[in-house]
Amino acid sequence: SSKIQDCVLQFIGKFGAAKAGIMVLHNKWDPGMQRGIIKVSHKYVDVLKASLLFANKIDDNEIILRSLGVSGILRKAENKYLKTPG
Repeated sequence: SSKIQDCVLQFIGKFGAAKAGIMVLHNKWDPGMQRGIIKVSHKYVDVLKASLLFANKIDDNEIILRSLGVSGILRKAENKYLKTPG
């Protein structure tokens, strides 16, 4: 999560990050699926996606962050992107 915040700060600065209201929801991380939810103002979704391009390593491990989708409702995002099908 600190890597995501660092990437956002690098891309849009402190003022832009404050306006975007980006929050990495730690309790919405599924280590098995390697998926999580990031909360952001609807006006800054594209900015967040662009910021994620700067994240390429965490603790010397190469990573690829990508957006699977966008939802205006947290519960809907959980059901669609974090629940295992079945």
